[in-house]
Amino acid sequence: MIYFEGVSDSTIERVSLFNAPRFNIYGADVERFTVRYMTIWVNVSLQRDIMKDIQAAAAGDLGHQAFPFNTDGVDFKGRDIHVHDLSVSNYDDVIAVKPSDTRLSIQCTENVLVERISILGGVGLSIGSVPPSIYVRCIRNVTFRDSTAKDPIKLIHIKSESEPADEPDATTVRSALIESIVYSNITATGSVMWPIYLGPQQQNEPDGTGEGWFDVPIDDRVTIRNISFLDVTVTGNHVKAGLIRCNSSNPCLGISFDNVRIQGGMSEMSGGFICDERHAAFGTYDRDTSPSPSKCLGVPR
Repeated sequence: MIYFEGVSDSTIERVSLFNAPRFNIYGADVERFTVRYMTIWVNVSLQRDIMKDIQAAAAGDLGHQAFPFNTDGVDFKGRDIHVHDLSVSNYDDVIAVKPSDTRLSIQCTENVLVERISILGGVGLSIGSVPPSIYVRCIRNVTFRDSTAKDPIKLIHIKSESEPADEPDATTVRSALIESIVYSNITATGSVMWPIYLGPQQQNEPDGTGEGWFDVPIDDRVTIRNISFLDVTVTGNHVKAGLIRCNSSNPCLGISFDNVRIQGGMSEMSGGFICDERHAAFGTYDRDTSPSPSKCLGVPR
């Protein structure tokens, strides 16, 4: 609905956006970009009904399904970005920090603050997805803080990806970086899926493209380091506490949990967190964190 590209010193504020067919706001290669004091609302039930009507008109044969629509709240790549005081209800990323790359004048998405976001539903405060590339895709120095969510599908969401299919074959080394990400003072009730998700992109787009659901390869060319979870509280969780999927060939380093408490569902069962390789993630956690991520990170500090 609102698209900015190559813009500096811009502000979007005091606007309400309803029922976008796709992204609500996208800032591409922006600098000193502010989004504030807004309501973003997607009527998910109505969009589901629209999908049923389309199916009926096409006698049920659509090829790829169009629901759920890719209704991200605020997406951006660039630097010196401040997003704050929003109310968002949608069916995809609430906020998505996208990687910039070395083809562009802004070579790394960095220096980002997202705060005071009130969420209903949605698929999280997100980093990515970030694929390896000959152009070196990069996100660093991002803080999410002082935000609340009710019934989020995912809450904290950091996602890598396999290399883009549209890039030419090349022998050039491909790489990507996710570095120095902080989630602080985040609370939620009724988390539907993973309150904390760090791993490969887990989605099919409405047009059928995308990584798929769970058995996705973890690309070792995406470097992930210095990720901090501080004062995160989730009650009424429905499933496991979280998922940390990294690659032992290029482990996630500097993962830190401080006073992270996730209650309900299967949070306490089988260690609370899912991780599928030993020595694929390294970090620390304090004794106030429950359930313990020891299965993924080892002993507490």
